[in-house]
Amino acid sequence: MKPGRLFASLATLLLGFTVSIASPKTHQGGAANTGIPQMPGDNGKIGTIYKMGAAGSELLFTLDSVSVEGRFPAPDDLFVAGEHERLLILNFSVQNPVLKEQSLSSSTFKFTVVSPDDENYEFRGYLLNGTKKTHMSQSLKQAQKVKCTVVIPIHESGQVPKVIVQRGDSKVLRYDLTGKLTPMKSAFAKNTIDMFPIIGIQPYASVLQVGALDFKIDDMVYTRDEIMGHKPGPGEQYLVLKASFTNSMLRPIPIGFQYISLTLEANDNKTIGWNSTLLGETSDSYLGQDIQPGTTVKGRYFFLVPADILPHKLLLTINSMKRSWSYYTPPAKLP
Repeated sequence: MKPGRLFASLATLLLGFTVSIASPKTHQGGAANTGIPQMPGDNGKIGTIYKMGAAGSELLFTLDSVSVEGRFPAPDDLFVAGEHERLLILNFSVQNPVLKEQSLSSSTFKFTVVSPDDENYEFRGYLLNGTKKTHMSQSLKQAQKVKCTVVIPIHESGQVPKVIVQRGDSKVLRYDLTGKLTPMKSAFAKNTIDMFPIIGIQPYASVLQVGALDFKIDDMVYTRDEIMGHKPGPGEQYLVLKASFTNSMLRPIPIGFQYISLTLEANDNKTIGWNSTLLGETSDSYLGQDIQPGTTVKGRYFFLVPADILPHKLLLTINSMKRSWSYYTPPAKLP
């Protein structure tokens, strides 16, 4: 069994579309007969209401919609897919049909996702309010109904053939999400439901959802101007990458030199190492700060290019995710 890891740390830099559902209806009938021994239960359908729990303590459960994401905005958490991961988002409704009050928290239902190669990913996070996306733990009065969301890190590619929902020792629900997921917006999804470690050459000025932050190259220029008190020597020049970092999440996101690594590839299979420096947009001060939700911060990366070296491609990697993308550099003229 491979439990789902929690989520990438704040050192990680990354939505999807929900599936439309049919009008809810009360479910009647038992589980399908597949001939394979499994836990007693029903084959669940999106939009169908199911009664779950022991007699006298039942709750009504409806899976409303599902999606896979590279990241998920929430005010209390940073949900970002880590290395070899994507996020499965389950949106569901819970209603109390009995006379007594009942508690609802992250332990009320158990969620297990099964991959095509039978790896299990168990939900171990917070129950979220379906509207506010804040942490949720409350009592449900008689007939009270609430919307909920859970976020589960799962296998990075392939269909989701089974999601098991369980409450206590009662019968389980099994949902087959094959064909019910739509492409992610993450740049690493390449307009599919899968996450890839490398996405190749990207166009200038395109906004890429590459982590918790949106990333864009504003310009790449060669210069012999002084940077941080140092002027290029004879035959040398700087290649300066001007970049924008935008926070589309619901909580502050840090930016600094340690989150993205860069490598400059040049002629004759040579590479130029990066100086592990990220500067402000117009000053030579190091850039390291929190980016507030809905705001953009600009910065500069730079390389010292030796004489007789002609760069042709820039490779960028998000360190904690081990995912990379690249750009062609502008044509260089030897100084």
